[in-house]
Parts: sequence; C-alpha cells; structure tokens
Amino acid sequence: MANPSLQIGNDNWAIKEDNLLGYSTAGTRFVPQPITMTRATLGTRVNPSGLVEDVELLGSELVTNGDFASGTTDWTPNASATLSIDSDRLKINVSGAGSGYAHQTFTVENGKKYKCTGTIDFGTASQMRFYVSNPGQFFDITQSGNFDFTFTSTGTSTQVRLYTYGDGNYGFWDNISVKEATIDNLPRVDYTDGTSSLLVEPMRTNLIPESSDFTTWTTTGSAEVTPNTTISPDGTQNADTLNIFSGNFFYKPITSGAGTFTLSCYVKVASGTLDFKMQSFNGTDGADASSTFTANTNWQRFEFTTTVTTDSNFYPIQVSGLTGGDFLIWGAQLEAGSYPTSYIKTSGSTVTRNQETYTKTGISDKINSEEGVLFVEIAFSDAGRLAILNSDASDDQVVLGFSGTVFCRIRENGANVVTQFVSSANQLNTYYKIAVKYKSGSSAIWVDGNETVVAGTFTLNDLSKILFISEGSRTYGKVKQLQIFKTALSDSELATLTT
Repeated sequence: MANPSLQIGNDNWAIKEDNLLGYSTAGTRFVPQPITMTRATLGTRVNPSGLVEDVELLGSELVTNGDFASGTTDWTPNASATLSIDSDRLKINVSGAGSGYAHQTFTVENGKKYKCTGTIDFGTASQMRFYVSNPGQFFDITQSGNFDFTFTSTGTSTQVRLYTYGDGNYGFWDNISVKEATIDNLPRVDYTDGTSSLLVEPMRTNLIPESSDFTTWTTTGSAEVTPNTTISPDGTQNADTLNIFSGNFFYKPITSGAGTFTLSCYVKVASGTLDFKMQSFNGTDGADASSTFTANTNWQRFEFTTTVTTDSNFYPIQVSGLTGGDFLIWGAQLEAGSYPTSYIKTSGSTVTRNQETYTKTGISDKINSEEGVLFVEIAFSDAGRLAILNSDASDDQVVLGFSGTVFCRIRENGANVVTQFVSSANQLNTYYKIAVKYKSGSSAIWVDGNETVVAGTFTLNDLSKILFISEGSRTYGKVKQLQIFKTALSDSELATLTT
C-alpha cells in the first residue's frame, strides 16, 4: 500500500507545546506537520490513567512559601489578622473586624492567564475568599477542600490575599500556588474508552454553577451531604457523600428555558448498589421526564437527555433512595444539547467551553486534487459534516459526515456533484473506519471493509487543506486517526485500510 502523504493519530499522537502534530514519511524518516487548533477556553479530557484533568501548560511557581514549610515567612497580615502555623497549615485568626487576610505580591504579565490552586479548611470561619489585586477579583470558596481558579492579569504585578471572615474566628490555608497557565488552543487527546482519540467538540455551557460542591444542593428529610469524603475521578479528595434513604430527595433547581438538555454526573456507592433518578420538572405545565440508573462501587458517568417546550423548567438530579445508603457524587453538568460533552468544571458561576476546530493549511503538495483517498477512523456525536478536504475558497470539497447515516459528499465549484449515504453505518458514538476514494467516474466510500460505489464526474482544482470543523452548531466527535493518500487506492488496499 502507498504511504499516506499526511497522517495523525493511530496511537501515534504527538503534541509539541501547543501544536498538534501530524506527520508524513519520506522513506524511513518522519516529517512533523503542525496542525492548527482553535479553542479559546480551558478544556478537560480523560487522561491515559483514566483521570479527568485540565488540558493546560503551567509555568513556574510564583508564590513563595505557599506550603508554609517556612512558617509564616513571606506572608504579611493586615491589621485584623494574626498568623500562625497549625498542623503545617497557615491559620488566620480574625479580630476586631469582619475579615482578616494574609498577602504577598509578585510579578505577572499583563494579559496573561494564571491558575490559582490551594487547600482550605473553614475552621470556625463564616466565609473564605481568595483575592487577586490585578484584575481586582474575589473568588468565593464554598466548602473546605481544594480550590482552583483562573484569572487574567490586568497589570504587571499582583497581590494575592487569603481572606478569612468572622470576628474572633479562624480558618486554615495550605498549598497556595499561582502559575501562568496556557489553556487556549490546546489539543485534547482523550482516553475515555481506554484508547486515544482526538476530541472535536462544540461550544457548551455547564449551567450548574457548582459542579462539584453538592453542599449547595437541596436535600429533604434526613438526607445530608458531607463534602470532600473520597477521591473523585480527577484524582483528588473532592467528591461528596450523600447519605439518603427511601422517601428523601436531593436536587439542584436550574431554570433552563426551552430546548433539549443533557444532564450528566459521576456517581458511585460505598458498597453494593443504589438506584437513583435523573429527572426534569416542567415548572409551567407539570410535565416531567426521568430515567432510573443503578450505581455500583466504580465511578461511572451517567447521562440523561430530555426536551422541554417552555421557559420555566427545573432540572434536578434526584436520588430517591430506593435501596438506601451512601451515595458518592462528583462532576455534575447540565448543557443544552442532545448528548454530553467533556466535563466543564464550575465554581460559583456557569462556565462556557468554546467550540474547537482543527485546520492544516499549506499542504497542497500532499493532496492530489485529481484523485486520492481521505481516510478517517471516527465516532460522530451529532449530525453534520466533520472531516473535510477543502480548497482555499471552499468551492471544492471532499466531505465526511453523518445525517442519520454516514455520508460522503464531493463538491465542485460550490455545487454538490456527489452525495452518498451508507445505510448500514447509522449509529452515533460508534467508531467507523471510513475511506472516501475520490476519482472522477470511479469514486467509492468504504466503511468497515465494505464498499459503496459513488456515481459522479467532477474536476477538483485546488484541494489544499484538511479541516475538522463544525457545520453550524453541530458535527462533532472523536477521531482516532486520519490519513490522506495522493492516489486512488485499489479495492484490496481500501478493504485492508478500513477493516
């Protein structure tokens, strides 16, 4: 079989700094081909160890003595605060005012993003807040445990303050860290199913403002929430325990508006199994929908999708305690859409993750406009186009997509000259190996070793780039590998490639 002129993935993912790398081969040499990725917000993935993590590049530590191993050195109290060390943590006592704080100042760069993390214990404090002077922003911390915030600097230095509230009260701080964070435009290679695939996702907003603080949710009867009791899917001790019994309820009311929404959360139980519901209530006409799930002792992400027609609706997770017991929960997400996307963490407000696109331009020497093969191993998440060979003017295209079934489309001078659906490949979120052989009068689409002949004649002039891109608000999925060939492969080669 001929060597691909460009390929990515196939368990050979490479990311150098913020570039996704494809590669071509010249004999035994691999030539890197940087691929542009666009997503101007933080994104998460499941890493090779199975943990949910932020995809980010962190700089050097800016905080001095953030673990307080040197006592209170480098931290200055205000007039209302007294600092001491208690069990290797900074203890801030407040007296004579509503709040007291410890602070230090360091150099930052204007316009850069920074990640702030740490661990707190409320002690007897009524409130605890993390503050940065540039841009003059408070971050409220709602429960004891780990916190994680990001800010964009508006100056060349900033002061951080560790606020503790309550006259005569105290709170504890530890592991304080501030690092420059590169979070925009970073590719995400995901291992949700245990193998690597490239995430290509739409813009989504998590409408639940505290995605992993369930002390803010509503309980009924004897149900109660204990925070930070166990290791969560992100590898830290920040999952909450809900103790609930039959007849008690636990929910988060969210006014969502009309549309289709998907609710998801990670759940497990301490022992045995526990049944629970994910449910919607329509606040206007009383209609509701629900699904019942069974949790076991392994973390699982459960998903519930429903459509509502009015503007006054609540979407709670409800645990009805059908068998009773300790229910462990983390990472709740409510998003507009018919399927769940990767976890978007929130801490006090809704958070939006922007859509992402992947583009490789300047590769006209690797694409033959007269004939060739576009091969992708892909799982589509929704209907629409996704993998595209494109001209600079977008007049000529070779397209792979999904609309009830997998389809290919060839466009010449802005007009569709070939559209072919493959009726057997009709499942979303299922990986298919798909190859489009494009050659005027002799085209075909191969899916998982089976050929569908494609009729049509055309003249493509200037195919010059590859895109993973949206069509409107649709068309996303996971990509395991992509290959481009400059010749129309034989039937036997295409059968081997897609099997």
